[in-house]
Amino acid sequence: MTFELATKFKPDADEPFAAAVAAGMKAAELWTGPEVLAAAGEVVERARRFSLRYALHFPNRRDLTPEQLAAFAELYRALDCRSFTIHELEYDRYASDLERMAPDLRPAVENSMLAYDDLPRWATTRPGLTLDVEHIWCFTVRGAPLSEVVAVVRDLLKQHAHKVRHVHLPGYWAEGEEHRPLHRSPDFAGAMLGLLADVGYSGFVVSEADTQYQTVPEMSADVEFVAAWRRRRTLADSP
Repeated sequence: MTFELATKFKPDADEPFAAAVAAGMKAAELWTGPEVLAAAGEVVERARRFSLRYALHFPNRRDLTPEQLAAFAELYRALDCRSFTIHELEYDRYASDLERMAPDLRPAVENSMLAYDDLPRWATTRPGLTLDVEHIWCFTVRGAPLSEVVAVVRDLLKQHAHKVRHVHLPGYWAEGEEHRPLHRSPDFAGAMLGLLADVGYSGFVVSEADTQYQTVPEMSADVEFVAAWRRRRTLADSP
């Protein structure tokens, strides 16, 4: 059970960093875009003032310049990231450029609006994976009962857990609102944490919540939810 709970935000001010620390978060996924990359040095200085570990989300656009790619690599290295999340279209556009200029960066390609039959292609052809379990329920098996979502994710992890470098776990339920804190869907979140623990996943688990939920009370509730889940899991595993 060595995974690390994380939040996600745009690193353009001190406030989201401070809120994450105040809530008890130990890690954060930083959203990046051209404006963030243009201020990469400032972002590094800001991030280093807070006791958080970091991962990056690659910009969701396909018109980046070589200078912006270099700034992304600089940010990744300066923050000692272990992987970065990138969508499939952006990966296909930039994979060769990034491999040539920054082969030390470890991409984790996210499943987005994939049909069920597309999951094997995504899982087998990408060098590393960001598993977004909300996307599984919202798009891949839309409207399915939780038991079916658990079965799909369990089977995926059984075959490909070694490639999963990053996880997005918002608090979703069938046909519900996307990008809520994970504690707001306790049955779903608890089931997914159990599957990740079963395969020994050790990366970030990101409560990928919208900005309105990036508050100290909401993030604190996520921290306590995961802490309580760990306690129950430890008791269940005890002889």
